[in-house]
Amino acid sequence: MKRLIYLFLCGIFLNCIPVYALNVSDNLATRKIKDIAVYRKDMVVAIKYENDSDVKSDEVKYIPCTCNRKRTRLGEFETSPYQMYRWHPLNMDENGKRHYGQYCIRFDDNILFHSALYNEMNNPLSLDISTYNGIVDPEVESQGCVRLRVKDLKEIYRQAEERPIKVIVTDEECPVDRKTLVNEESFELWSSDTDIAYDLTDSEAKTILIYSKINRD
Repeated sequence: MKRLIYLFLCGIFLNCIPVYALNVSDNLATRKIKDIAVYRKDMVVAIKYENDSDVKSDEVKYIPCTCNRKRTRLGEFETSPYQMYRWHPLNMDENGKRHYGQYCIRFDDNILFHSALYNEMNNPLSLDISTYNGIVDPEVESQGCVRLRVKDLKEIYRQAEERPIKVIVTDEECPVDRKTLVNEESFELWSSDTDIAYDLTDSEAKTILIYSKINRD
C-alpha cells in the first residue's frame, strides 16, 4: 500500500515540484553490444558495439570501473539472462557489514557487474559514498566484482536480458588512458557530509528526489 501511495504522489507532483538540475544523462543506447572487455590492471571497461551500416569499424566506449587486479579472474565468459538481479545482496566488508548492489549481472561464478555499494536493499538513497567515489580512484579495488555507474550498467543490463554477452577479462594494456577518461567523464562525486547521495539517471533521480521531499515535508 505504501508503495502505491508513493507512486501516486510521484505522479501528482512530478511536474509541480522543483527538482535540482542533474549532470547525469539516461544512457539507453540502442546500439547492439558485441562484447565487453575488462582491462583488469587499468580498471577500465570497454563496451564494443556491432558495426553500424554507416560505420566502417567497431565503435568502442571506454569507462572507468572498480575491479580487483587479482581476484577478477582472467578469461572469456558470458552473461546469462537467468543470473541478473535488479537488486542483490553482495559480500560483507571487513567489518562484517552486508552491502547491496543495483543492476547486478553475473558473468563468472562469483563475479558480477554491479553498481557501487548500497547500505540498504532497494534503497537508492543509501549509496555508500566511498565505493561510488572509488570508481574514479585507481587505488580502490573491489573484492572481485566490476563496479560501474548506474547509467552504464543499465545499457548492459537491458541488452543482457535479451541475450548472452561475451565478457573478456584481460591484463593487456588498455588503449585509452584511465586518467583521460576520468577527466572527460562527468562524475558527480559526493562528500561524506552529503545529505542525499545518489547514482541515478535523470528520470529516476527526479522521482527519488520528489519522494525525499515528500518525506521531509
